[in-house]
Formats: sequence, C-alpha cells, structure tokens
Amino acid sequence: MNTVQFTPRAVVFDFDGTIVDTETPPFLCIQREYARFGLKLTREAWQHRLGRTDLRHWTVELEEAVGQPLDREEIRVRVLSAKNRLTEDQPVRPGIVGLIDRCKQFGLPLAVASSSAAEWVHPNLRARGLFDAFDAIVTRDAAIPSKPAPDSYLRACELLAVNPVDALAIEDSHNGLLAARSAGLDCVIVPNPMTANMTFAGAAAVVSTAAEIELTIRR
Repeated sequence: MNTVQFTPRAVVFDFDGTIVDTETPPFLCIQREYARFGLKLTREAWQHRLGRTDLRHWTVELEEAVGQPLDREEIRVRVLSAKNRLTEDQPVRPGIVGLIDRCKQFGLPLAVASSSAAEWVHPNLRARGLFDAFDAIVTRDAAIPSKPAPDSYLRACELLAVNPVDALAIEDSHNGLLAARSAGLDCVIVPNPMTANMTFAGAAAVVSTAAEIELTIRR
C-alpha cells in the first residue's frame, strides 16, 4: 500500500462522502426518479452538486426536463425517504476510524466542516459512534455559506485555535477541495464512487482510502 505523510497541527474532515458515503444513495434514488419519466441522469451530470447546498432544488430541473408541472413536494418526500433508508446502511468509509484513532494518539484536535445541516450531520455521526471524536463540528447555517466557499473550514480552524495553514483537510469532492484550499489548508482527497472519475488539481494527495494517510508529530 502506498502512503502519503503529513505533519499537521489539526485535521478537519468533510462529512458527506468522506466519513460516510452519503453521496451515492441520493444519486441512485434521484436517478431512479428521472427514469420514472423516461429520462437519464448520469453521474457526470450530477457531480457539480456534490458538496453544495446553494443550488436550486433538483426537482426544479427535473420538472424543466419533463416539460410539464410536477408535484415536486411529493417527489421530494418520496426520494428523501428512500435516500434515508439507503443511507442508514452505509458504513463508515474504510480507513476513517483508523485515521481518527491515529490523530487521537498524536493529540491532534479534530473537526468536521460540512455544508449539510446539523440535523443531518449530528445524528449520522452519533449513529456510527463518531460524534464525540470531534472537538468541533461546523455545519450549514445562515452565517456559513456552502462549499466551495471557505467559511466552514475557516470556522473549524478558529474553533480548534489553529492556523489554517497548519491544518489538513480530508475531502472527497472538487467543491470541498476548493473550499479547503481557499481557506489555506492542505487537502487530501479520498474519492468515493461518485467522485472517483474526477480530477483534483491542487490536492496535496489523492488516495484510495484514508488508511494511506500517515501522520507524524512536529518536533
């Protein structure tokens, strides 16, 4: 196994798609919804949405593609229910728990920087026994715009009392990479099935799993 080595003073994790693959279930459910109307939704057409919550709702685009009014709320609720059922079965991604444990062994403060709401991030972390592993959890609110804006990473570093240039971000998407780099953090990309075909110019490294990330202590 090839490894990459870093010496951060803190580590900040994205949540969706990075800690848990919560990106594939909604895509599959929405893809199925498109198919109900005889339409095809490709992974490539969906990727620009990954890690973002500031775009218009996907049901608006579906309605435009269909070319007639739809009961968008009924569709949204149906897809949300299916997505939640699929997400419940998603495990923590390979290598993440081990990386968190290594950070703890070195005494590195940890944070989550997410564009999703606390109502989504917190229970999903708790369900997998990871909520208490983090010293700070930054989620979407009125003062924290969605990635690729850097605000969530800047706020996470502020809460950890660490200079962003001394922190390492763990991400899975291009929008997350842009956010981390704009905030000044080095960023390691751990692609998931939804982002595996993307390019990540500017990343400090792209690895298959978080197990490939080695940490050392600053002397």
